[in-house]
Formats: sequence, C-alpha cells, structure tokens
Amino acid sequence: MSSTIPETMRSLCIYSYRPPSEFEISTLPTPKITLPNHVLIKVAAGSINPADMEQARGEFKMLITLPFPHKLGLDVSGTVVAVGDAVKEWKIGDEVFGFLPFPMDIGGLSEYARTTEPMLARKPKGISHLEAGSLGCVALTALQCLEKMELHGGVKGKTVLITSGLGGVGSLACQLAKNVFGAAKVITTVSTEKVGKVDKLLGNGVVDQIVDYKKTDVVKEIPRGSVDFMIDSTYQAIPYAPLMSKQQGEIISIQGHLSAENIRGVLPDLNGFLVFIVSIEYWIFKFRLYLKGVRFDSVLQKPGPNGIRSIAKWVDEGKLKPVVGKTVKLEDIDAVREVCTQIASGKGGLGKTVVVVS
Repeated sequence: MSSTIPETMRSLCIYSYRPPSEFEISTLPTPKITLPNHVLIKVAAGSINPADMEQARGEFKMLITLPFPHKLGLDVSGTVVAVGDAVKEWKIGDEVFGFLPFPMDIGGLSEYARTTEPMLARKPKGISHLEAGSLGCVALTALQCLEKMELHGGVKGKTVLITSGLGGVGSLACQLAKNVFGAAKVITTVSTEKVGKVDKLLGNGVVDQIVDYKKTDVVKEIPRGSVDFMIDSTYQAIPYAPLMSKQQGEIISIQGHLSAENIRGVLPDLNGFLVFIVSIEYWIFKFRLYLKGVRFDSVLQKPGPNGIRSIAKWVDEGKLKPVVGKTVKLEDIDAVREVCTQIASGKGGLGKTVVVVS
C-alpha cells in the first residue's frame, strides 16, 4: 500500500567514478516497491560517510561494478510512504531511521529511498530527523567494534583507547564503551580545538582521559601496556601498539585491512580469488602486530536489524547522543560538494555532516 508518490525525485548522484567536485543533483525515477519486504521512505535527512567518497572514487570497483547513475548516501531518516505486502512492522506515516544496504539499494541523499523492513528502527522521540540521519553507518560500526571485543573478554572493567573521539565513529564508540559496555576507563585523542568540547558533546564522565595529539606525544602520555582495547580510525595501529597490554591487548581497525570475513559479510557472492587477494593485506598487518604481542582485527560495517534497534533503544534511554557537526541542504550543490571534499580528504571535522533533504 502507498500514499501519493511522485514519479521522479532529486538525488545526489554520479554518472561515472569521479571526485566530490563533480557530484550532481539530478532528477531520477523514484524507487518503487518491487519486493514484499520493501519499505519506501520520504527522506528528511541523511549523512555523508567516507564510504560514499570511496564508492564515488571507484575504490571498490575491483570487487563490484556500480550501476550508473549511482545514488549516494547510506544513512537515512524520514517517514514511511509505501510498504510491500509482507511488511508487518511499519505502516505509512511511521518515522524511522536506518542504514541502506550496500552496494545496490542505496541513495539516502535523495528525496526518497528504498530499503527492507529489518534495516529500519523507529526514530527515537527525543531526537530530530537531522540527528537520527547521522546515526546509521557510524553507530553500527562503533557497535560492531565493541561486539568484536566481547569475543575476547569484553571491555567491562577495562581500559579502552578510541582515536578521534569527536569523529563520526569515535564519538559514538566512546559513549557505547562507557554507558553500554561498562568500560572502566575511556581514553580518546582529539585535536587542540576540540579538547574543551568532549564533555559537552559526549557527556560528563564518558571520557576519562583526553589526549591532545597535536601538543602531546600520545605514546608518552599514556602508560605503555596499559590499554586493553583500541578502536583505530586514524591509521595509528602500529604507532600505538606499545600502549597495548601484551598478549591480551587488541586493536580493532575501521580503516581498511579487510579480512575475508569482513568482505563476505557485505558481498557474500564475491569471487573467492578476489576475496583472497583483498584479504592478503589484512593478514600481513595482523602478523606485524602479532610480532608486537598485540591481537588485531577489523570491522567493515554491515547492516542488521538487532544493531539498529539497539541503537534506537540506547538513544531513548539517554545512553547515546548523536554528534552532528555541519549541516547542508541537498539543493545547495556547492555546499554539498565542499563538505564531501572535506570528508574525502580524511578531515571530516566534528561528528557527522548531515544533509537536510526535506
């Protein structure tokens, strides 16, 4: 069943692999309900992720060929406007947020986006669509890092180092580590201008030690061997390895180094030889850290119904707060290109950058 839906919509897209300076806003066909579990959302807001920039540059083209025009945007928050016949949980008018399945059915930076029933959660009442639209990808990435740590004893009562604590993933990982998973001590690294914002944005007592990496040598500031777990979003796994507890310490990276498990979780049908080739770097990196007495793993975020609904629950309970930095409007293509260029450079700024769609 559905409400009145236009045949076309505006969408941030690309017509070939290209840099953010060449992103376009085009008029494209509105997605239709074609499967029984499909849900169509009128998008209020979505956010920009580094993965969007990587797709646009063609970094995944060895693994998968994108259809063009390719719509950008993995995160979405908005209102349900149509559902497939098998959808039981959602109805027209429900306010939802979620993560769109990579690589094909995406396009959160469009007026309408299609996903499947399990990929959505009800938007928490205490936050706006703008805030909810910032959560999907980074919140699930942070959660899946901490879930991997649970396989080796978990962070409860332990010391956790999270790089870039006011970045997209880091800001949520700090909160989850302390407020949900029970870390005894959370340490984070931020730049000088962000030091005074940590408690204000994440909550008093979430972060126990803030290290200004611009003024301080992080490896000298934190006692060697004192860190049990680390989430690395800034390519610091090797330099910070001396900080880890020997034989027990574990570093989880969200910057490349993909294992076969990571790849199969997102692209289950990918050719086995390609999986092997891509995962070679992972094993080399893992061995380098093994020689230093440190365990290593990585996370490539994959959507799942339990994760996104847990995120909604923790937001409702006040254990997790979105951190939104910049906001731009979809129709302002110059502003969109500018913030996308910043994110593509690896300097995403504060929290998440959100695009207001409607």
